[in-house]
Amino acid sequence: MLSPSLDMSICIPCYNDPKGLQRTIESIFVQLGDQKYASLQIVIGLNDCAFGATDILSGQMLNCGAKLNFFKTDKYLEYDDSIRFVASKVKTEFCAFVGCGELALAGLSDALSQFQNAKADFGVLPVASKLPRSSVTVDISEPRWNPAVRGIFNKVLSGHIFRTSSLRLSLKNNRFRAFEWAHVEMALTVQGNSHAVPRVYSRPVILRSNSGRGWWTKSDIYKQYIEYCDLLLGYRDCYEHLTYVDDELRKAYSIRLLLMILQARGNNLHEVPLFFSNWVEKNCNGTVWRCALRIALIMPAKLANRFMTVANWYLARR
Repeated sequence: MLSPSLDMSICIPCYNDPKGLQRTIESIFVQLGDQKYASLQIVIGLNDCAFGATDILSGQMLNCGAKLNFFKTDKYLEYDDSIRFVASKVKTEFCAFVGCGELALAGLSDALSQFQNAKADFGVLPVASKLPRSSVTVDISEPRWNPAVRGIFNKVLSGHIFRTSSLRLSLKNNRFRAFEWAHVEMALTVQGNSHAVPRVYSRPVILRSNSGRGWWTKSDIYKQYIEYCDLLLGYRDCYEHLTYVDDELRKAYSIRLLLMILQARGNNLHEVPLFFSNWVEKNCNGTVWRCALRIALIMPAKLANRFMTVANWYLARR
């Protein structure tokens, strides 16, 4: 149960998804229960939305113990700036981020209380991914690759918890190196400048629906994947004590790169494998991995699709 003295904001950036926002707010209220809290806020950033607070609150099951604060932007903000916008509205000692349309699960309230009591600067609440029913069958129509969701940071916005002062100091003193990776960069810079041990929770308390939309699909996935690896390389050099960044890079240049190449081959994208060919030579160590990746680079599209289908079927049942 949440402590009545909890000084926490649950931040939800939103762009034109009123139904998703309503679902997220309602799920949070369900998990918070009926107890009143001294300083618990839900901070909602409406990024150039065609609707307002009145539309969201209409028919909404309200929880009097959590204060809803809506802030509307004057114009459309790109992803990174929209995160900064929401963070700038936080007035509490701690803040947690939840994506619009995602659902709070049982255990969220306990995790928030534990983080505040730990007096940490950063924490991670792992996010469970719910796949559409059609995507867990063997005959998948389009090859796809899903990012891992557990680690010292999430590859999605949801589940990151910060001490607000540490987050603001990070945002003030550090410029983002990449584009549309604010959630990862904030997590890395806060940890890189903190002496406190991050709090990582093993039980997912947020559920996101993987509907096949967003950065990690179609041709965008390759651009985002390359940017992600370059981002980790930069922060590894900047914060050498963050050893888990090396672990992420090892995975990025092995099994995840293999899946990425298979998807590119399956979609008949010739330029991407050409780029990855040079990437393999530069970044991938180990004779076995290099051999596997080189075979994938020349694999026929139909065969690559079959490998991806089997991989997706396996990952969906893990």
